[in-house]
Amino acid sequence: MTVKIARLIVFLIIAAGVITFLYLSGDNESSEAPLILGGECFYNDYPGKAVFTSIQMTDKSKAQAATLGGPGYQGYEIYFKFMTNERIKEDWAKKALNKEHLFLLINSWYPGKEFIKKYDIKVNKKFDCTLKVINKGTCTPIIFDFKNIKRDDYFENK
Repeated sequence: MTVKIARLIVFLIIAAGVITFLYLSGDNESSEAPLILGGECFYNDYPGKAVFTSIQMTDKSKAQAATLGGPGYQGYEIYFKFMTNERIKEDWAKKALNKEHLFLLINSWYPGKEFIKKYDIKVNKKFDCTLKVINKGTCTPIIFDFKNIKRDDYFENK
């Protein structure tokens, strides 16, 4: 009797697998729709300038050298202010003009000495920058896009 039950269970598992395969590979409307997680995001762009206001090594930026999975070098806290002649439509985003922002690499690491040298980052130096303010979607609300600084340039990583 137990052999019959075992064969029945195997048969049911195979049948369930075939039915599932046929259902998932079927040609229905929902199978043609692409899966989008989180949806698309759209931004309003406000071109302007970023001026670097402070470059200093701090205890926090030094500590990244010893962080497991980190870059392996001591970083610098770099701050900048953004300026634009454009009228920013989003009231909540206007606050971005009234404060300093921490400049980090895309992966949230602090830039190192060689990065600062490569991109000639200095206090009071201005760079072309675009303030991107979200107007649709659930992505990062504000992004600063530096025209001539590649924030995903991880050449210092050991």
